[in-house]
Amino acid sequence: TGIFAAAKVIDTKTEDELEDYMVEIDILASCDHHNIVKLLDAFYYESKLW
Repeated sequence: TGIFAAAKVIDTKTEDELEDYMVEIDILASCDHHNIVKLLDAFYYESKLW
């Protein structure tokens, strides 16, 4: 498709830290601007946020 993508893996240590990242994910998911990288997906697996 010619689309570039990147992955970020975050090892979450506390429930509060995970909640903070979830807020960030919600904000990024709602952004729609050509100068902001589009969030394609996010998921949590084995204490890691992908």
